[in-house]
Amino acid sequence: MNPAPARRALAQGATASGALVRPVDVLPTYWNELAAIRHAADTGRGMEAWEKAAQLSMRMENLVGPDHPGTLDAQAMLAFVGAGLGRIADAVLIYCQVAERGATAVGPHHPSTIAAADNALKVWLRVADARESVRLGPTVVAMRQRVPGPGNRGLESARAHLERMQEIVDPAAHPKPPPGTRVEPRIDTRPTPRPEPHSEPRSNPGPEAERSPTPVRGAPVRRRHAKT
Repeated sequence: MNPAPARRALAQGATASGALVRPVDVLPTYWNELAAIRHAADTGRGMEAWEKAAQLSMRMENLVGPDHPGTLDAQAMLAFVGAGLGRIADAVLIYCQVAERGATAVGPHHPSTIAAADNALKVWLRVADARESVRLGPTVVAMRQRVPGPGNRGLESARAHLERMQEIVDPAAHPKPPPGTRVEPRIDTRPTPRPEPHSEPRSNPGPEAERSPTPVRGAPVRRRHAKT
């Protein structure tokens, strides 16, 4: 048996025999613990939620591995709690890790993978310090290259924001014209074609009329390209 598909199956929650490994199969209290962590975070007990989410993430990783959906969901909860505590850098990096591992385990287009990638981007956009944003930016952009999102919008947004932050940190590397500088319009030096003389519309002539010379000032002249 090719080991690569087997590893992918295990990462997606299946045993070697094909049976689905649910988080509650290895940790019966899994969903209750996740709910308790979310409740603690929502009721102002952020540090308690952070510690419990970190413990749950480590337990799941030891039980089913780093790429199992149960592990990734626990780590996504850890990132969520971290963002609420103001641990923005931790939240960004954890969300990026969840998205990249999800891309490997269930694919870059899976809803859970895209959700983690979008959350990483949203939290990163909240970083007020430009230098810290530039420090984290390459990780976010690299992750969004693997998980670009619908229409590549996530990737394009990450690249544009990183470029803006880099301009703030190092303006010399991204020079702009000083205020008040007049930007001259581009002038097209190509000759302008002369307009055709205006003529009244005519009915479509028949084949015979097309072959007859056109009178101009009383003198017959042959049409251009006519045989002589």
